[in-house]
Amino acid sequence: MANTIRRPRGTGTHRVALYVEVDPEIKEAFGELAAQTGASKWALIQAMITQAQNDLAAGRGDWLPRPASDQDPLLTDQEVKRLKKSA
Repeated sequence: MANTIRRPRGTGTHRVALYVEVDPEIKEAFGELAAQTGASKWALIQAMITQAQNDLAAGRGDWLPRPASDQDPLLTDQEVKRLKKSA
């Protein structure tokens, strides 16, 4: 009998991948936060986005980064395809 890989309960069927590069210590802190809260990483990201949207709407979004010349640009479609192939 073949093993079937199944999505964790509660994950939607219409999910899309989010590819970003972060500093190693941020990735480690994110994993630790997931472990401490017992939440999945996707749930944490969704909660963070919701909180950021609420803060912006309430005028408390000054903690969010603003566009600046020293920020790295978003990944291009070609970079995303290359990352998918190497995964």
